[in-house]
Amino acid sequence: MNLLDGSALTAFRLRSRNGRALWDGGSFRPRTGSPYIFSPGEVVFSPQRVWKSPASQATYPVEWIVRTPADFYTVRAVIDNQELDSRASTGAIYWEGLSELLDSNGRLVGHGYLEMTGYAQPLRL
Repeated sequence: MNLLDGSALTAFRLRSRNGRALWDGGSFRPRTGSPYIFSPGEVVFSPQRVWKSPASQATYPVEWIVRTPADFYTVRAVIDNQELDSRASTGAIYWEGLSELLDSNGRLVGHGYLEMTGYAQPLRL
């Protein structure tokens, strides 16, 4: 996520088959100064709102509360229907799209992309 003040936030979580976090992390790069690299367990994702794809029938969390050492953020899809069906090339159906970033006070502070895999079917690596 690129913040309006020139900062940047990256957060991720890789899930096991049962949905538990296998690996999570990310970083916050302030406009000035050194970046802070998140340690495992410092980023917590809580789904807030879901959207169900009429094409694949997959249900995607399209709004999240993301707790990081930098702040609590809301990541919200700009448009819910941003599912991509790439079964003909990579074999995956996934959701990737433009999202807004709001701070813990509900103010718009940035824009970026949210990508989610494994909701339509398990991702094969």
